[in-house]
Amino acid sequence: MKKLVSNKNILFFCRSIIKENHYLMKKLVRNTLIPLLLLMMSIHATQAQKLKYGAVAGIDLTNWLNTNLPAEYNSSIFEEPLISYNANFYMGYRWSDHLGNSIEPGYIRKGINSGQKIMLHYLQLPLLTDFYVVDRFFVSIGPELGYLLSAKTNQEGLNNETEVFDNRFELSGVVGVNYNINKNFDIGLRFNHGITCIDKITLTNDTNGEITGESKLYNRYIQGFIRFKI
Repeated sequence: MKKLVSNKNILFFCRSIIKENHYLMKKLVRNTLIPLLLLMMSIHATQAQKLKYGAVAGIDLTNWLNTNLPAEYNSSIFEEPLISYNANFYMGYRWSDHLGNSIEPGYIRKGINSGQKIMLHYLQLPLLTDFYVVDRFFVSIGPELGYLLSAKTNQEGLNNETEVFDNRFELSGVVGVNYNINKNFDIGLRFNHGITCIDKITLTNDTNGEITGESKLYNRYIQGFIRFKI
């Protein structure tokens, strides 16, 4: 009889522990795990809102700057702009109300239009820091990396490959302004100027052929663009 009573007590005790643990588990899930899960989902949604992907298309006016060119040389031929274009991917992240970063890997055609078109086809990678003046308006500044795929001349409708340009890699600087039309579209205007030269020209004296100096060519462009992002 005592043994039976003892077993019943043990069974009752075990049931009490199970019931209490079940209650504690429900309380833990309700008060801790569910709020934590909701917090993690909220953080993920917030981060997703700050990270944007998309594409950029632009119209460009490109030309060259020729340094150290003597007055007797006609420098205007290097300054005749070529109407051109670019197409890029876009990824941007906004860290705070006033600061963000973006990259735009893609393609751009640079060059000049001096009687004949000289067209330089580049892969480009702008690496930009975005400063938000107000919520919809921001200024972008940063370096741009470029790699020359090919160089061609176009005269009387004929394209010819040229090997004049030795420097395949280019480093340049970018500054621009952007306006956010809505959550999916931006428009903007930017200016780019080469930091490394694309070619060097040896200057000589016409009379005796003596070398008198060296001139350097730099790419530059003005770009108007539209950006689509999701």
